Amino acid sequence: MPRVAIEVSYNRRSYGNFIVNDNTLVSPADYDPYCITSPVDSRFPDGGGQQICGLFDLKPSKVGQVDTLRTYAGKYGDQTETWNGIDATTQIRFQGGATLQGGVSLGRQTTDNCDIVGKVDNPSPYQCHRESALLPQVKLMGSYQLPWWDLRLSGTFQSQVPDPVGGANFDYNYFGLPANYVAGNAQIIPSLGRPLSSGGNVTVNVVEAGTLYPGRTNQFDMRVAKRFTLGSTRLQGMLDLYNLFNSNNVLRMNGAYGSDGAAWARPQAIVPGRLLKLGAQISF
Repeated sequence: MPRVAIEVSYNRRSYGNFIVNDNTLVSPADYDPYCITSPVDSRFPDGGGQQICGLFDLKPSKVGQVDTLRTYAGKYGDQTETWNGIDATTQIRFQGGATLQGGVSLGRQTTDNCDIVGKVDNPSPYQCHRESALLPQVKLMGSYQLPWWDLRLSGTFQSQVPDPVGGANFDYNYFGLPANYVAGNAQIIPSLGRPLSSGGNVTVNVVEAGTLYPGRTNQFDMRVAKRFTLGSTRLQGMLDLYNLFNSNNVLRMNGAYGSDGAAWARPQAIVPGRLLKLGAQISF
C-alpha cells in the first residue's frame, strides 16, 4: 500500500557468566525440608490455602560454619536468563497531511537456576524457574494539520501493564506482584519437627511468579500547536494535556502480605492526574 511502512522484529537476549556464593563448609545434605500452608485469601490464585513445600532450613549443628567460595555458576550446572520478544510497528501517511504511527510489543522474561540450587548450600527448588506473563503493550501516535488557523493537532495513546513492585518502567523485567508471607515457628515446627535454626520466622512468596499484575493502564495525551512568523523569527505556541481522561490506574502495589494480609496489594502509586502545560518554542 502507498505511504505505509511496516516493520516486524524478533529479539532475543540471553545472559551468562552467572556468579554463585558457595559455603564450602555446608552441603545440601545439611538442610532439613519443611512445608508451610499459604494463607486462605480469595485474591490468591485458587483462593490460597495450599501447602508449599520444597523449603529447607539449615541444621542447628551447622549454624555459624561459613567459608564462602565465590565462583561461576557453570561449575555446578546450568543457569539461564533469557528474553524473547516481538515488536511490530507501522507508519501511515494519509493524504491531507495526517500521520499515524505506532505498534505492539510483547515478550517474556525467563530465569532458571534449578540445576544449581540442589548443588550449592540451600537446595530449595521453590520458584527456581520463573516466567513473566506475556503482556502486550500498545503505543500509537498521530498528528494532523488542521485546514484553518495553521493549527496542528497531535496525540498519543499508551496501553500497558506496569511493574507492580518497581513502578512504571514497562520493560517486562518483572514477575508480577509477590505475596511475601512471614511464617513463624508455630506454623513450621509441625512439618520441620523443630524450630527454625535461622531465626523465629521465614519470609516466603506464596504466589507463583508471573500470575498477578495490576490492571492495564490506558493513557491519552494531546497537544495543540500553532506557528507564528515574526520576520526571521518563528514562534510555536503549544498546549499539552497529559492523561486527558484523568486515568487513576494503579502503578505500584504493596507486595508484603503481613500477618492478616490487610495491606497486601494496597496501591502505593497511581498514574499522575490530568496535567495542563503551556509552552513556546522560538527559532531564530
